[in-house]
Amino acid sequence: MHDAIHVISTGHKSLIPTSGSRAVKAVCRDRGISVVTFWRWRKRGWVTTVNISGKIYVDLQSLADFDRRAATGEFSKAPVGAADVSSKARAEKELGQRAPLPFADGQLTRAGQTLSNRLPDNSTVTK
Repeated sequence: MHDAIHVISTGHKSLIPTSGSRAVKAVCRDRGISVVTFWRWRKRGWVTTVNISGKIYVDLQSLADFDRRAATGEFSKAPVGAADVSSKARAEKELGQRAPLPFADGQLTRAGQTLSNRLPDNSTVTK
C-alpha cells in the first residue's frame, strides 16, 4: 500500500498520497493555485518535477516536504510596499501606540492642501 496522510476537510475524510507522482495540473487544481505559482516553486527548487512522455508530474514526497517546510514558516517574508506600511501601523495600534496621521503637521493631503489651509482663518469647527 502507498504511503498516505489523512486529511479532514469540509467534513469529508480523504487520503492524500505522499509517495509517487501526480500531474501538476491536478495538484494546482486541488490546492487552488495557478500553474504559474507552481512553476515558481519548481524554479526555486522547492518541489521536484519529472517529465514523462511530455506530461509534467510532481514528486509527491517533495510536495509533502514543501508543505512541512511551509508550515514551519521557512518561506515567509516580511511584507513590502503598502502592505509593509499597513502592517507596521497595525502593529503600533496593537501595542497601544498611535500612528501619526498622514495630514498632520503640515503634510499634504490627497487634495494637495495642508490641514492648516483647508479651513479659513476665522472659521470654527462645530459638531
